[in-house]
Amino acid sequence: MAEEKRLAEEVAVVVEEEKLLDEKRLVEEIDSRSFTYGGRDESE
Repeated sequence: MAEEKRLAEEVAVVVEEEKLLDEKRLVEEIDSRSFTYGGRDESE
């Protein structure tokens, strides 16, 4: 029983880490896009 609880906790941690990585990737993608837009705006 304790083993099952431990495994469930490990899975929850991994799922949480995956979510954070996905969010980080999205933020970086948005940052790079807005950076290029900002660059274009400055050059005009």
